[in-house]
Amino acid sequence: MLSRLYGAFHDILRAKINICDFESFSVKRKIFRRENKKKEKKKEEFRKERREEELTVIIKNLLSK
Repeated sequence: MLSRLYGAFHDILRAKINICDFESFSVKRKIFRRENKKKEKKKEEFRKERREEELTVIIKNLLSK
């Protein structure tokens, strides 16, 4: 009986640890997604600025001819 009680207690602890791991994983995943969105936004802004610079150079070259 004592071994069953110990086994049940051990299973409960293991389940709690798994739940905590899952919760921390989901939090990490949310943070990771948020950081990726920020990085993608920065990349897109950089690309947009780069395109604008290229277009201005092209227009200047066309106007100078």
